[in-house]
Amino acid sequence: MTMRSLLVVTMVLLISCSKCGAADAPRPPAAPAPDRPLFERLVEEAGRRDQADPSTKQVLAALQAAGLPIESERQHLGQAIGARHCVMMNTLHHVTLSVCEFADERSAAAGAQASREALSQIAGRTVRVKRSTVLSVIDSQADDTSRATARKALEAFDTL
Repeated sequence: MTMRSLLVVTMVLLISCSKCGAADAPRPPAAPAPDRPLFERLVEEAGRRDQADPSTKQVLAALQAAGLPIESERQHLGQAIGARHCVMMNTLHHVTLSVCEFADERSAAAGAQASREALSQIAGRTVRVKRSTVLSVIDSQADDTSRATARKALEAFDTL
């Protein structure tokens, strides 16, 4: 298993265990019922893709327009942080991106906070909220090229 694959698996597992700690913020839904297969939950979430503002499609277009070299893209479970849909991308420069769509701005803020708390031990991680969408950026290489790629991803997201 490569380091990047291990990081992705760790991130997904940690997100699945997260809980929102803010008393006045809406809480993400409870962890999914174990009797419901993961595949079914992913299919359900896939049906809700591109319904947020900005949508995953708009975020991807902005990243591509900024010249980010996306190597792979795959869905990951968003339910643990209250997201309607999430997709993870890897760049050629060792930067991992996660775009999660939420029902509204308040849910996005709560989900971003839950994600920050659950994955606080991951170095080089930045989480941004734009209306009802959250972008997480992990710069696992921390060299000049990866830092520039991470910065470019955040700047592209900020333009939406």
